[in-house]
Amino acid sequence: MPRLNPTTIALSIALALSGIAPSAQALGIGNLNLRSHLGEPLRAIVPVRLEGGETLDRSCVRVLAQGADDGVPNVPGVVVGVERTVSGATVLVLSTRAAINEPIARVTLDVGCDGAITRDFVMLIDPPTAAPVAEMPASVRPWKELMAVRISKRPSSWPNFRATL
Repeated sequence: MPRLNPTTIALSIALALSGIAPSAQALGIGNLNLRSHLGEPLRAIVPVRLEGGETLDRSCVRVLAQGADDGVPNVPGVVVGVERTVSGATVLVLSTRAAINEPIARVTLDVGCDGAITRDFVMLIDPPTAAPVAEMPASVRPWKELMAVRISKRPSSWPNFRATL
């Protein structure tokens, strides 16, 4: 069995006790919750998990300009805010001023000051769920009214098809 050099042992113990080891930070980033549609400015929420007394400063959250090289465009002009919900949870709020017109887009976040976590979010952005209903012009009559006019103008020789129950 080889003998360890006493200097190597002392140096290993000193390094372990000196605090050179990185500090443990319990930071977790949840899934992106998209709240906008195509043609609208970006609005998304990302939950952040922190340990008991930890806080997340806005200066520790960055949007990276480049994601993966797979052809998915990055969302330009993303602004990130750090907010607390009513229940006390910390969330990142992502937003843009300009409308998003690409159906697939990417946002890459770097979160944390010590030992930051980088997370790449690829979003599939849906079109608006319901188009606004235009007012019907006054010249167009509803179909029930048109049917009533047609039924009332039938020849008198036609039998009466009203059912009686």
